Amino acid sequence: MKDENKTKAELLRGLEELRRQSRKFEALTLEGLRTKDELAHDGEPGKDPSHHPAQASHGTNAKAVPHAADSARDDSSERGEYRAPAMPMDEIKEQKKFLEELVEDRTLQVMMANERLQNEIAERIAIGEELIARNVELETFAHTISHDLRSTVAIIEGYAQVALEGREDLLQECLEKIVHLARRMDNFIGSLLSYSEAGRPEGNPMAVDAREVLGEIVMEREAELKARKVKVMIEEGLPIVRVDPLRLQQVFANLLDNALKYMGDNPAPVVECGADAREGAVVFYVRDNGIGIAKSEHRKIFEPFQRLSNEYHHGLGIGLSTVKRAVEGWGGEVWVESIPRKGSTFFFTVPIGGSTS
Repeated sequence: MKDENKTKAELLRGLEELRRQSRKFEALTLEGLRTKDELAHDGEPGKDPSHHPAQASHGTNAKAVPHAADSARDDSSERGEYRAPAMPMDEIKEQKKFLEELVEDRTLQVMMANERLQNEIAERIAIGEELIARNVELETFAHTISHDLRSTVAIIEGYAQVALEGREDLLQECLEKIVHLARRMDNFIGSLLSYSEAGRPEGNPMAVDAREVLGEIVMEREAELKARKVKVMIEEGLPIVRVDPLRLQQVFANLLDNALKYMGDNPAPVVECGADAREGAVVFYVRDNGIGIAKSEHRKIFEPFQRLSNEYHHGLGIGLSTVKRAVEGWGGEVWVESIPRKGSTFFFTVPIGGSTS
């Protein structure tokens, strides 16, 4: 910033100096034009510079009155002064044009330096806003983690205490609850790791068959899908995209899990997965016929540790924020279209050719 200010000041000083020289040059030009006029007047045809009207009116014996211009030239010669000859008009015009071009060039440099300064200021403001947002996210992150982990640990401690009391009728139940809570903590930690990894650089982009990725995710959840009678429909001919396969798997897995989580009590739950080509990108979608999302919460759900305001609010609230971080990591966008009680459709884009960073 200091170097930019210094450069700008130097350019302004140079511009002012050029303008001063231009004004001086213009004055010299005018002086040269006046000199040229005087010389032209003195050499006017039909006139004898040595002849003076006063001399003609008094005859041959009249005393000669010297011409003012001759007197000036004689005085100048006697004093030994030198008067520079007038500059040719072509050279004057050429020099003036050169100065004008130089002033224009310096002005352009000042404007460019000012534009760079404005861009740098805007960039630093954006960085500052991003840092503020990150700090808020970290505070929320720390609060949520500490609250959920401490709550789970406290519950485990309570069941363990009851088990240690030796009550045979409660021992089995306590051990089962402890195992359940331990698995919950493991899922909790796994979700946090996924969220953290999604914020890193994209990884290793390569050609990926989106249908194969979705097929693997559905197979992993086959038991749950059958138990809940959820039908998953995957569109034929999904495009090959170039992304990190682990990132794409994260995105599809979280969107499918989100659809299952908020399916509600629909007697015929369906999840559809497909893609469309649109404006230089592949747009994937995951559509469900679940409980839907109120429009006021469309932005909120992509923020970390945010849960929907209804009875289906279990979970950490970082699944969709993990999706957002992963998609933005390869240069894409993610959004939702939803109507309460009529289901939701989540969209995300993958640039054609994929990211190569």
